[in-house]
Amino acid sequence: MRKSLAKSIYLGAAALAFAGIAGATSASAKSYAKVTSIGSFKGNVVATGSNAVTTKAATLQGAKTVKSASALKTAQDADKTGNYNFRAYSVATTNRGSVYYKVVSFDKTVRGWVYGGKVKGTVAGGIKDFATTTDATAPTGDQTAKDGAQLWNAPAWTTYKVGRASEKLANGAKFTVSKAVTNSKSGDIYYQIAGTKTAADGKWIAAKDVTAPVANTVTVNFVEKTTGKTVGSTSVPFKATTVNSKGELAMDVADAKDANGNYLAQSAIPTGYGPLQGLPQGASTWGDDVASKAATAGSSLVYYVQAYAKTKQINVKLANKAYPTDSTWDLYQYLTKDQSDKLIASTKKDQFQISNFVGSEVKADSVKAVIADAGLTSFNFTKDGKVYTATLDTTAGTTVSDVTKDPAPYAYFNVALAK
Repeated sequence: MRKSLAKSIYLGAAALAFAGIAGATSASAKSYAKVTSIGSFKGNVVATGSNAVTTKAATLQGAKTVKSASALKTAQDADKTGNYNFRAYSVATTNRGSVYYKVVSFDKTVRGWVYGGKVKGTVAGGIKDFATTTDATAPTGDQTAKDGAQLWNAPAWTTYKVGRASEKLANGAKFTVSKAVTNSKSGDIYYQIAGTKTAADGKWIAAKDVTAPVANTVTVNFVEKTTGKTVGSTSVPFKATTVNSKGELAMDVADAKDANGNYLAQSAIPTGYGPLQGLPQGASTWGDDVASKAATAGSSLVYYVQAYAKTKQINVKLANKAYPTDSTWDLYQYLTKDQSDKLIASTKKDQFQISNFVGSEVKADSVKAVIADAGLTSFNFTKDGKVYTATLDTTAGTTVSDVTKDPAPYAYFNVALAK
């Protein structure tokens, strides 16, 4: 599941005693690097194929290759489940200014050290940050698990050393869904179970192992046209608006909108994808245009999508809620350098980026998550010689037509003199 990387780094001379890292400190040290610090690190990453995984930092004496850069690249490209995701759990710096991370593959077949750039705590080089899940649309109403359905403590291959759950759902037991996510590698959707008042609450179940109610929804499956892969799905509440050729009550799903005028299907397209473009005149993004305009309850439709490049950064405006348009109360200018650096880093994190196409939306919840990740839900600042406390109140998203030019979404703060 989608997580912000929780990174904690600590230093200490005692850590240099780690035999697997420090390497030799004999006379030959002049020709080899030495470790100057080592600490803990927590984050999900994938291999870029730029550097090998080695038994110790590659520039240390005695370092041996565990898996070559090319082999890592090949395995990463072939991974369609997530078993070749990596967990980074230690970080070391050498006297040459290089940073190395100790990593282990989710399937535990590869473990060792990989070059990670020059900045401790920011992965680069042979690995990059990776969100193992993306948000999906949770179905509404009661759901029923298929007989013998496997439950999971976390969606399969999305969290290191967290997998199958021992809990079971009784045959025919009903449950609701509190959250839905998509495995970033496999495309499989998982639902978090709620409402059973048993130990199964909070566990996860694959969408394919669920029998959804057929009386009040129409399922829209988002299919990548070029690969035929289903990358997500959504359930549209059924509301009869017409009848089909058989005289059955039907719904125009293609034109269904929410209270704010947003198309229900399009607004549920998974992050990283958008409507299929470049269609011939008269062609539709729906797999069956006629069926999309006269869908019956319980039916399924196909909506074609294509992958889009993600944005590189989501800018956020920090505003005094009482004076949102007053430039003197643009709170960003009062942040310390450390605070502004953290905010900028958060706005660039992969898990907060959106599909970069016209009409893509930066959601208010995403703005809130960026602020929280930067540690700025509450902070003190000085203005005109007075110390104020700013506390996050509400956030507002925005629809993007050009992310490089559109106004940034707002984070509104309540501001008061510090006590």
